[in-house]
Amino acid sequence: MIGIYTIVITILQQKISIQQREQDQQDALLLRQQSKRRAENVQKEIVSATYLDDLFETFNIRKPNKKFGSSSSENIDSSSTVGSREKKHLLLFLYESELIYCYSELPYLFLLKLTDADFNGIYFKGSLETKCSFSRLNLYGAYLSNSSFIDCYIDRSNFSSLTMYKALFFRTHLTRTWFKFTFLDKANFSNTKFFYTYFLGAS
Repeated sequence: MIGIYTIVITILQQKISIQQREQDQQDALLLRQQSKRRAENVQKEIVSATYLDDLFETFNIRKPNKKFGSSSSENIDSSSTVGSREKKHLLLFLYESELIYCYSELPYLFLLKLTDADFNGIYFKGSLETKCSFSRLNLYGAYLSNSSFIDCYIDRSNFSSLTMYKALFFRTHLTRTWFKFTFLDKANFSNTKFFYTYFLGAS
């Protein structure tokens, strides 16, 4: 009887030991995965910071002032020597980063002003593969002459006080969007649909 009891105890101890080793292995694997994710996140932050620094330097963008109590956002001065493709990528980057959002969830001090920013000649065209959709886009005060928005959907956006000489909106939906005091000389809105779009003071 004692021999059987000893065998049972030994088997149970071995089973517990195996379970403990498996648990230790799982814990070690989880720890390695967490460490790897942490390292990847740090690397992404370093790459993002470097990219932002290069971007600000290339486009002469003043970095947003995060100091508490600053009275305004910073301005962008996009050089007129930069090509329309680069301007488009810059605008998309700022938009996707929510730095030029109306009603942004980011603190006001982190947002950018586009007053007098040169985005002339930018071209957006939607398709089945590539959607052209903007919601809460804030371009107040920028230059968008000879710009094109084709097959796009634009909602709750601010195009007020822009210079949009010969701008083209073709087969585009404009919903709850403002063009207050915007210069629209020779602008073309062919086949564009409007819903609660405001042109107060536009010329």
